Amino acid sequence: MGYSDRINFVPIGLTTAYEVTNIEVRILEIQGSAMYRRINGNNLPAVEQGEFGNLNVFKIRSKYLDKTHIAGLILKTIHKENKYFKHLKKYFRTLSTLDKQNNYINWYEKELNVRFKSTDFNEKAYSKFYRDIHDYYFNTNATRWNRYILELINA
Repeated sequence: MGYSDRINFVPIGLTTAYEVTNIEVRILEIQGSAMYRRINGNNLPAVEQGEFGNLNVFKIRSKYLDKTHIAGLILKTIHKENKYFKHLKKYFRTLSTLDKQNNYINWYEKELNVRFKSTDFNEKAYSKFYRDIHDYYFNTNATRWNRYILELINA
């Protein structure tokens, strides 16, 4: 909490079957800035050592190294659901009262058992991790029929 918009978990080494070989923690701050040092100490990017910086103190990179399988499962689940959006588009149009965004959030929280909104990340473990993997998927698989999810991500 507090750094959720300044770091991202990114799946690396994706295969066509959405298998992930590594999880990278990206710092979205300028290296050498005061905020960067609060997050990562004086280390180079992707280095976890020393007593300074929250990524080092809490060993964030080490904790997520073995989560590649989970990241792959998240991506597969979201991909499977995303394939159906195209087919459901016509049906969605007929339901003028349908709140697609809230329905999607409800599906996401029920299916993945984590929280969607960053303000609720503290309620369920790994919510930030799941959300970053989710956002990565949609930022790399944007289509006209899932535009409302991109709106949710960028809200």
